[in-house]
Amino acid sequence: MDVRNLDRREFLRLCAAAGIAVPGLPMVLAACGAATTGAKLSANQNLTIGWGKDEYVTSGPGSSTGQYPLNVGVYEPLVRLGTDYSVNPMLATRWEQSQGVTWTFHLRPGVKWHDGSPLTADDVKWTFDRQGQAQSGPTGLGGNSTSVIDAQTVQFKLTQTNYRFVESCVHPYLSILKKGTPPGPPGPGTGPFRWIDYIPQTHARVTRSKTYWGTAATPANLTFQFIPDDNTRALSLASGQLDVAADVARPAVGTLKNRSDVSVMHAPTGAYTAFYVNIGGKAPYDIGADPAVRLALETGIDREAFLSSVFSGLGTSAQTMVPPAVLGKYAGDVKGFSYDPTRAAASLEGAGWTQSGGGVRAKNGRSLQLVLVNGFPDATSNAGVSEFVQAELQKIGIGVTVKTEPDSDSYSAVVNSGAGDLFVETGNQNDADPTFLPTGVFDSQIGFPGYGIFAPGSSVDGLIAKALNSPSDDQARSYIAQAMHQIVDVSMVFIELAGVYRLFGVRSNIQGLVPHPSDVSQSWATLSRVS
Repeated sequence: MDVRNLDRREFLRLCAAAGIAVPGLPMVLAACGAATTGAKLSANQNLTIGWGKDEYVTSGPGSSTGQYPLNVGVYEPLVRLGTDYSVNPMLATRWEQSQGVTWTFHLRPGVKWHDGSPLTADDVKWTFDRQGQAQSGPTGLGGNSTSVIDAQTVQFKLTQTNYRFVESCVHPYLSILKKGTPPGPPGPGTGPFRWIDYIPQTHARVTRSKTYWGTAATPANLTFQFIPDDNTRALSLASGQLDVAADVARPAVGTLKNRSDVSVMHAPTGAYTAFYVNIGGKAPYDIGADPAVRLALETGIDREAFLSSVFSGLGTSAQTMVPPAVLGKYAGDVKGFSYDPTRAAASLEGAGWTQSGGGVRAKNGRSLQLVLVNGFPDATSNAGVSEFVQAELQKIGIGVTVKTEPDSDSYSAVVNSGAGDLFVETGNQNDADPTFLPTGVFDSQIGFPGYGIFAPGSSVDGLIAKALNSPSDDQARSYIAQAMHQIVDVSMVFIELAGVYRLFGVRSNIQGLVPHPSDVSQSWATLSRVS
């Protein structure tokens, strides 16, 4: 599997970590966790977690076994991402920057690898140099230089100004490895767990590290079972074969909630389901360039009905792309749209799109028929979305042909070709940087390959550039909120249907799970079984 498409959002790290800058910020989110007052911990702390597909890259400089996308707690980055999207010390206790180009990190003293040897700046340099070789990887570190100042101090010289470099370092793909040792068993890490074994497509197993520098993990052993099928994962939880099931499919939630031995928890919203409008396409994919059509798309879809029917109420009605808490006090700058089919119809009528035979509007002999492409991160992740959008737009005279791609690779190929009008995606905020998503999708200069068809142009590019190059995190949030206002409220190229909850099924005798809005930063160290 090509690591570039494990999460295309990570491409922005190519901009961030490579020096094309990006900001960070704290964000306040409520952590969910089960509490069992007065219960005793079971002596048997061997827990089993059901995960989806095994998407590890297992060879080459971009290999990610145990790190990404499933983080098993063996390896740790210099800084960690809090459940509130804050940046917190991890293997580095402090850091400084000079002009956004030179970054100096001071390592936590006394940290040892699982084999007993000390963590040093040489290990950090080796890790980042290794990632610099992974040109197809999400970090894009090529061109930067890393220097060892002393055993506990490492310095990065970036090729371009980047005031948000530290925010990109939270990603577990940048977890520090022992010099000369790629990720995967039996290689040592510094985390609360150490390797037992890994069998591709079957399981990854870890055990508690008895020499961990921080608070010791509660579970003695963890087994992560790869179970790609959503129904099988839910049934395995219900039968007691699993203690926790990650990413429970929405259709299974009702059944699980009716059980007394299972609870369903969700992380604070860090993801979204939305579609982008092709405003830079060539015929026949140029209808999205008409602002009247985009206004009809924004106002002609009942998001509350979508949330209750397709999402079974398991999400939020945010329309910002960047999680509102990431934008902080500036979240209100993005207004969004209310459902108003009368306004939608009037917008189309005023622009000459009139009703014709068959229920689909037309203008100058051209039918208002759009192609909606679904496939990121995969078709099943967006189950029911295309059909709902198709039915809603039919009511206002817009015809929709659905084109479903099986995976992110084929979806990306369609984006690059521009062969579509609307593109459905479920994306996620995986670091502390408010420019992370908007830069990749909507910046016409440094966005993801092919995504220029969604870029509004210079007004948005300018605001993103200001955010990227602002030393102030608060200023960066303000600029990105203004950019999102342009993207959502003015240009109307981003139509968010709902904020997405990440759902966990948890057996009733399991406590200590704190769901993280970024699945790649999920910690399992506080899980326990009670008797």
